[in-house]
Amino acid sequence: MKKKYLILLILIILASIISCNKKNSGSDNTDQAAVITNEKPTNPIVTLKFCEELCLSEQGWWPANMLVDDGGNIYVFGEVENSVHKYNAEGELLLKKVFPKGQGPGDFMFMDPYFSYEGRIFIYDKQQHRISILDQNCELIESYKTEGAKYLLRMDSKDNMYFWVGKSSLDKSTHVLTKFSSAGKKIHEIFEYVTPRPEFVEDKSMFIWPLYYRSAIYKLDSHDNVYYSLITEYRINKLSPDGRLLKTIVKKGQTRKVTERDIEEVSPQVEERQDIRTVFLPPENVPCIADFFILENDYLLVITMKMIMKKIHLQVIYLMITECISTR
Repeated sequence: MKKKYLILLILIILASIISCNKKNSGSDNTDQAAVITNEKPTNPIVTLKFCEELCLSEQGWWPANMLVDDGGNIYVFGEVENSVHKYNAEGELLLKKVFPKGQGPGDFMFMDPYFSYEGRIFIYDKQQHRISILDQNCELIESYKTEGAKYLLRMDSKDNMYFWVGKSSLDKSTHVLTKFSSAGKKIHEIFEYVTPRPEFVEDKSMFIWPLYYRSAIYKLDSHDNVYYSLITEYRINKLSPDGRLLKTIVKKGQTRKVTERDIEEVSPQVEERQDIRTVFLPPENVPCIADFFILENDYLLVITMKMIMKKIHLQVIYLMITECISTR
């Protein structure tokens, strides 16, 4: 394998209040959801400063996930090498462990890790449909099988697990955000969205491939509330732990039109065949939200897309960092 060098930048967000002129959102979230729409404020009450605090690099690794425990220790999970590196807050390597690729106890074919409330490491292996539980020294405690295709594990303060659960048919894929107990028992479904699947038009010998598949983002806050958003909308929904809609945060406007250059940059490389033609089907507009983060003091940091994929630039939506968009 060709050696790769990857710099892992850990950004520490420093929020400082620069104005006390807080606007009242005028909503009471006790009985029904509040819909809040704001434009970019003239005098923002919060300024975020991104500073490089630490730089980590290892020869030959391919970091895919990173976790930080309550003690500030950093766990970096390598996808290709099936490894975990544990560092202290100063960047000193404390532990390196490589797991076998296989189906036995402690083996992994894929690692989707997350910390439980007590500090244990839960790792979901989607290729084996298995949950493995490790201690903070990355030693196996127990493992068990689950049913169905899942991805993107998150856990709340009661050790309930959250996954996107996939369901596929000939023409579409359905992704259902689902809550499970720590033992893997389904509690309830939260939200679902649908993505189209590539389609073969037989009479035209044409393969139609939709670009920018519709996808979604979800996060949990310290109170076990669930936030989710489709990347194609300036809209974030906040749900209570029992699934009740508490708030909807929206932004007016839309992103720019997709260009030919965008399509060239994100179109996958396919093997050309003389008897079959591949046509890529783009959306009209660039996706809206790249990601969002739940900060301290009940603020949201929302990252929007100025360009797409390889030429992506990140832009903060300042309207999401105001008292009017408090997540309380």
